Amino acid sequence: MGLIDALARLDARVLPRLARGLRRADRLTRRSRVSPLTVAAIVLVAAVVTTIVWRMGEPPGGVGTGSSVRVGVSDGDSIPQYVEQSRSDLERLAVGSSPQPLFALVSFTTYLSPDRVAALVAAVVATGNGDLTTIRAHARVPVPRRQTELIHLSADRLPDDLVAEMAAVAVRKISDASNYTQLAQGESVAELRASFEGRAALAQIEATAFRGACSCVFALVVRAPAAVLVALSKQRDVRVVDAAPDVTQLDRAVFLPPLPEQLDTVQPPPDDGESSPAAVAT
Repeated sequence: MGLIDALARLDARVLPRLARGLRRADRLTRRSRVSPLTVAAIVLVAAVVTTIVWRMGEPPGGVGTGSSVRVGVSDGDSIPQYVEQSRSDLERLAVGSSPQPLFALVSFTTYLSPDRVAALVAAVVATGNGDLTTIRAHARVPVPRRQTELIHLSADRLPDDLVAEMAAVAVRKISDASNYTQLAQGESVAELRASFEGRAALAQIEATAFRGACSCVFALVVRAPAAVLVALSKQRDVRVVDAAPDVTQLDRAVFLPPLPEQLDTVQPPPDDGESSPAAVAT
């Protein structure tokens, strides 16, 4: 999950720069005796090195300095084992538990709209078991066989914050689509041009989905007493609630929920499909 998110952000930063670098390399080879393949290799190596340096410059997990706590899953983990262990841990915490609130990662069985997330939380609050604070949502546009960007959305006020943040992401995606379209129009290499065109189409699909407050939320970070977390875990569309008693500061925690379509083992979704608007859930 963390890898997919990082690659999505790297893709938007590195590819446009790489395309510009290749075009400069092409002009250079026309004026010199340097092999085009050699120059292209140099550009690619430079891009990789820059990427590595940029990643090394970030604190682990994208959080502040110091040790961090990972909550959720990693590539290669067994989903059934994760669900079973999280349920067992939550039941243990709930036995004779105090009203002290705990941070927790709530993973859904499907992608939910902002209204559906709000209704789910309201149903738990209505039971009167205690306070439930929503903090952040994890979302992505579920395009079949495409790796869309993983987004973090503020979830303090539901559903208003989710809708507002999705609208802001939509504006950014429209800009991304425009940038990729411009790169495609100025690209003479057929493979690169097709790649840019595909990414422009995907960014436009994401923009349209987020602008319409799509069913794109697949996890929620909350804070509540163990008894309330148990009530939350029994709600429809909730796959599992992963309580995190070791988390005391959000900026020292990395939350990695599984995607709804990940049923067996955690692995990146395929990225070999076409960007078809008709395939996106709304």
